[in-house]
Order: sequence, then C-alpha cells, then structure tokens
Amino acid sequence: MKIKLTSRAKGSIVLSSLLITGLIAARWIWPLICLPYANPWQVSGPLTSIGYNPNNDILRFGVWIGLPLLFLFLFWTITGKNLSFWHWQTCTQETSHARRKIFVPALMIMALVASLNIPTDHACGKLVDTFHEGESLGPAVSLLHGKAPYRDIIFLHGPYQDPLRSMLAFRLFGKSIGAVRTLESIHQMIAMLLLAILCLALFPGRPTHALVLLMGLIGLQISHKLWGVEFIRLKSRDMTTFAFLTICALLQHKGKNTRITAACAFVFGAVPVAAFAYSIDCGFFLTAAMVMLWPLVWFGLAKNHNRLIFILISFLSALLGAMLVGWSIRWQWKPFTTFVLGTMPRYKELMDGFVFPIHKWPFLMVSIVLAAVVYLVAVNLLCIWSSTKGGPAVKLETISRNRLV
Repeated sequence: MKIKLTSRAKGSIVLSSLLITGLIAARWIWPLICLPYANPWQVSGPLTSIGYNPNNDILRFGVWIGLPLLFLFLFWTITGKNLSFWHWQTCTQETSHARRKIFVPALMIMALVASLNIPTDHACGKLVDTFHEGESLGPAVSLLHGKAPYRDIIFLHGPYQDPLRSMLAFRLFGKSIGAVRTLESIHQMIAMLLLAILCLALFPGRPTHALVLLMGLIGLQISHKLWGVEFIRLKSRDMTTFAFLTICALLQHKGKNTRITAACAFVFGAVPVAAFAYSIDCGFFLTAAMVMLWPLVWFGLAKNHNRLIFILISFLSALLGAMLVGWSIRWQWKPFTTFVLGTMPRYKELMDGFVFPIHKWPFLMVSIVLAAVVYLVAVNLLCIWSSTKGGPAVKLETISRNRLV
C-alpha cells in the first residue's frame, strides 16, 4: 500500500530536513570557532582564567541561527522562489462574548496569583544577599548622600534597577531592606499583569488561547521546582519588554484607528529609549528592536495621515524617553555614555561571563527551539514574499499587516 503525501507534507519534510541539516552543520562548526584571546585591561573572571574570548559564543550562536537560514535561502532560490506549498495557518474564530467575560478576568487573576507565588530573587528568606541586594542598596545610600551616578559611583544594571528602586522603596515604605523587597514584589505583580495583557494582545478576541499561553509560560517559569531545570526566568524588569511587544501587537491589529495609532506610537518610541533608565541591557535590546521594526510598522499602517502621526509621535516620545534617562542619571551624560559604550563592553563579559554549555541537553534544547522559531518565521516571510504580487513596498506592507507579531 502506497502512502501518498500532499504537497504540503512533502514540503514540510524538505523544510524540516533543511533545518536539521543546518543545525547539525552548525553543531559541528561550533567548537571550531575560536577567536584569539586578549585581556589588555587585566580583567579577572571565569573566562580570563581559561583564556576564553567571550565573542566566541556570539559568533557561534550567529552561525547556529544563520546556517539553517542560509540553507533555506539557497533552497528558495534554487527552486524558483516558490514556497506556495507552505503557509502559516492563522485561527480567526473569536471566542463568544460570554466566554470572554469569564476568561479575561481569569487571565488577570492567574497572573496575579502567579506573581505572588513566584518569589523575586530576594523577596523571600531571612538571609541578606549582600552582593545582589547590595547592588541596589549601596548605590542608593551613596546617591542619598549627594554622589553623582557614573561620575562618583558606578552600577552595572541601570539607574532604576540599582539605586532609584531602593530610593523609591525608602520613600514609600521606610528605609529598610524589607521595603526594597516589597517594592520588588509589586514590580513582579505589574510585570505579570503586563504579560497577561500581552497574551491577550497576541490573540485578539481569543482569550482561551491567551490563557493557554500564559499557563505555559508560568509552567516554564516554575519548571526548576518540578524538574530541576530553569527554562525561563520572568523578571520584573521585563515589564518594559512586555509593554513594547503589546504595542507592536496593537499596531498590527488596530493600526487603522487614528487614536490607537497615536497612543501606540507614543509608547513605541518612548519605552525602548526610556528602558535605559531601568536596565541598560533592556534599553539596548528594545532600542535595536524599535529601529528594525520601525520601517515595517510604517509600511503596515494605512496609507493616510496615520503614517505621519506615527512618525512624529514616535520621534517626539523617543526624545521624552531620552529626557527621562537624563533625569535618572542626574544629567551625567558624559560619564554615562563613557561607561555604557566604552567601559562596560570591555569588562562585563570577561568579568562574569561563562562558556555557553551547548553540550548539555537543557541548553541544547533551548538553542534548538530558538533556531526553529527563527527558521519558521523566515519560512513564513519567504512564503508571503513569493505569493504577494507587486513590488518590494507592497510585499513589506503585506508582511507588516499580517505577520508583524
């Protein structure tokens, strides 16, 4: 008995084979990538003790993600740029209004319960982590005594994540370690609520899907208690990321509404830049995402004054975000930029980085999932590009309106 495969099944086998081949090749190349080690600043840390260049992992992960994409692009080119057998199935059936009235509050309650039962790094226990808790408490006390950030004292994570968070806690709840832990727990609640809102924004009109997604993320968050492996860690500082992604989803689904476009443009421009005031790494990542997504969002908006509104408001709000960063560092721009762009990139990875253990299965599985997600998105984008008639502008407009998030 012969089994006849549909064109989609055959195509899925081919695409899966390309992904697997690319990952096998990348895993073989992984140990061969070894950049020269240099430590002219005499930094002391785990990587310096073994003479390891931290840029090795960056280049290795670039090959890990990029090699399957290269095979995909070659296949797309050789086969005449035709991926018509594959398209991303999107569910459009909305949940009834009665069920939405039940599931949306349930989603928010679940987020709150999870935030109360997932302790922050230092919100539980009688012992004081003098290093990590001191990263916030120490700089806060220094600023309270008149010292200037990045000129007189240095802190790694960001103005709010380190000193300002403790200073706000002192003002709200009194000068104590418990006050800082309390405020951090409140931050955790806000972050989980924003995550729930993000899930709803990703599945408009389908709160059941959003609920399943949130339950899955919470399950991965508490996985270390169940299986001893920590798959993800949702931190309070991720609230900036959740807010930004929510706005991207709203721009895709509600971009025709002028008021919603204006409000989203404000957050789209302000949050990534203002994130530098919370956590420097979040600021870098979100600003890079904003710069890359900005043209796609512009193409996806309706061809009317919404585009002009988006340009003006996002630009002005980015300037407001920069002003917030300036206020958080007490306008010490020169020492701040010197530290963020000069000092920290030289020292940080050598000081506390580690070699990515891809040979261990939890890290290998996470890497495979990340590569597969990027690969599937690329497949879908190439499919839309191939099937959409018109020039590059029309194709980018179609991608933005249908697949931005």
